[in-house]
Amino acid sequence: IQEWTVPSNGTYTVEVWGAQGGDVSSGLGGKGARMRGDFALTSGTVIYIVVGQEGLSQNNNNCNGGGGGGGTFFYKSGETNPLIVAGGGGGGHRYVSSTATNGVDGSTTSDAVTNSESDGSPGTDGNGGDAGSCGSGWPGAGGAGWISNGGNTCNWSSNPTYGGSTKYDFRGGARNPSTTQGSQGQDGSFGGGGAAFHGAGGGGGYSGGGGGGSCSVSNDPAGGGGGSYNSGSNQSNSSGVWETHGKVIITKN
Repeated sequence: IQEWTVPSNGTYTVEVWGAQGGDVSSGLGGKGARMRGDFALTSGTVIYIVVGQEGLSQNNNNCNGGGGGGGTFFYKSGETNPLIVAGGGGGGHRYVSSTATNGVDGSTTSDAVTNSESDGSPGTDGNGGDAGSCGSGWPGAGGAGWISNGGNTCNWSSNPTYGGSTKYDFRGGARNPSTTQGSQGQDGSFGGGGAAFHGAGGGGGYSGGGGGGSCSVSNDPAGGGGGSYNSGSNQSNSSGVWETHGKVIITKN
């Protein structure tokens, strides 16, 4: 988490991009959102900056998922809400039949988004997303939101597999290395991305994306995309436009 001290009073344009989720074979990670707004900032104010990292990709040919992409955050310490956040994309997924599904893109809405394959419920109102359904395997973990961590389930209780919220320093979820199924998933990324096992991880953001279910529940359980937030004026927001690690640009007007 980086700290930036505002050098002088004025209006600043802040542009943030969420990170892409991890790829698996032809199942691409969801792309990160881009958010831009103008903010009146006071000299000496300390701003905290989290630049989300791209979810880790996986090349295992079995049922497996990519890690969730991290959200990118720009905020003041102690504030109820951040100034601006761009959601990360969910991890892609490859099923054992060689079919694949792309992860869900990061959204410009404050709530996370999902599709029919990402069966973990998306986070709303700044909360983390749920993990996918268990079935007979290990699902993907949920991405973190601003307020709460992503969800985990099944045999993950002793492992930090969910994405971490601001209270947990936006840590990325970790796959379980003690099981053979752990070799079929990947870690989530800094910025609150959820880890993947059989199902893909959800993206981090203002609200966290849901994780994909195990392969016994859904054929292609890709990860849901994280939600975004913008309290600035003169907004310009786009979903699913960024294909690598997150980014922040600050320009004094």
